[in-house]
Amino acid sequence: MKRILYITVLAGWMLCNTSCENYDETKIPEEYHKVLILQSAGEQTVTLYRTGEDSRYEMCIIKAGSENGLSAEAQLVVDEEWMDQYNEDNAEHYVMIPSEYYSFDTQNVQVQGDEQYKLLNLTFKTTNLDALISNNPGKKYALPIRLLSDNTTVSTTNNYVILQPSIVVPTVSFAKTGYQKTAITAQSSNPVSIEIPVTLPLDNKWEFECTVKLDKEWLDTYNTKHGTSYQLLPDASYTLQKTCQFAIGSNSSSIRLEVDRNNLSLGDYALPVKLESCTQDGFDLDENYYLAGISYLPPQIPLTLDMLSSNATVDGDGTGLTGLFDGLGSGKHYHSNYAGAVIDATYGHYIDIHLKTPISSIMFNYHTRYENGNGDPTEIIMYTSNDGQAWTKLGTITKTGLGGNAEYASSIFTAENKFAYWRFSVTKSAAGDVTNGAYFNLGELSIYGE
Repeated sequence: MKRILYITVLAGWMLCNTSCENYDETKIPEEYHKVLILQSAGEQTVTLYRTGEDSRYEMCIIKAGSENGLSAEAQLVVDEEWMDQYNEDNAEHYVMIPSEYYSFDTQNVQVQGDEQYKLLNLTFKTTNLDALISNNPGKKYALPIRLLSDNTTVSTTNNYVILQPSIVVPTVSFAKTGYQKTAITAQSSNPVSIEIPVTLPLDNKWEFECTVKLDKEWLDTYNTKHGTSYQLLPDASYTLQKTCQFAIGSNSSSIRLEVDRNNLSLGDYALPVKLESCTQDGFDLDENYYLAGISYLPPQIPLTLDMLSSNATVDGDGTGLTGLFDGLGSGKHYHSNYAGAVIDATYGHYIDIHLKTPISSIMFNYHTRYENGNGDPTEIIMYTSNDGQAWTKLGTITKTGLGGNAEYASSIFTAENKFAYWRFSVTKSAAGDVTNGAYFNLGELSIYGE
């Protein structure tokens, strides 16, 4: 009983030291001169990539004990009868992988006195094994391997492994998919270079190429689905390298997109890129798109207090209109009136900005109140004017509420004519209907225009 207890404690200790190189032998009871342990034991799922070549699985057998200089011997045994009993004891239904689908470089474990572990290779014939599994969908194939020895103590817990193969076709994919935004301004370098990373999810043993294509019609589908209005990046404004090379030993490459802002107007653009082909046989290509977003932004317009006015600034909550540009932090926010103090059925609560130089295009971003998002705008209607009296609607933004200290960025809105006044009108917020007694607040507001 004492012997079993020591070995069980030893196995538990080894589970906490998963690296073959990392353990402290002084913790092992001295009467155990040498003990062998399977590092990865129990039921294990093994991912095998179907590349047309065999797959290698590395097994690590650790030697522990009080006498470092002793050698240890054992055998790796594939035991179908033992697995049948395991199935019965554990209500499992594993089916033995036939021997023609795998091979060991050796099943004899020899750990020399100056060695702390031994690595042995198990090779799977992945293509054939994949066909076997595909042709027998109701069977749960596995390989039971036991660690046995006649002259060396073997862990009573980490002495077997049941390998369950999961065969995956390697798929080349973009490292990121969907909309990926790059913001540029007139001060950005030109051309703007964007690297689109492409990856392979395994150690690469091959030299091959992948190509991409453009799917311009897909942008309409994306805009409809997401409620966006990205323009297709004009042909004259970019060059796209359509081929990337993978070198042996590297599982990543990239496609280069260069954008010439001299051939762009202010606005939000996108270019839908999709993987098209691969020179390596057997590899799949991910179907997801990389949507290269280009936002050509106007310059920022610094806010000063003399530019700002409002119909509903509350006293004593935040720092008034200064809260729109005095930085982020607790108590540093703008808050409109609450408790129905100001009712405006058309504009709700608004902030007017008198621009020192008339502009025709504008965008903004803001942070919600630092402490919470209880007054985050959810419906914003923008207006323009040249005298601060007669207002023309520029656009409406409807959005969901954000939490505290969160950032929102608008798209670019362009008016038919230049304007000298811009109204940021909030009609709904997380607090309710602002045209009927609710309020809004902001932690910071920045505007950009020209």
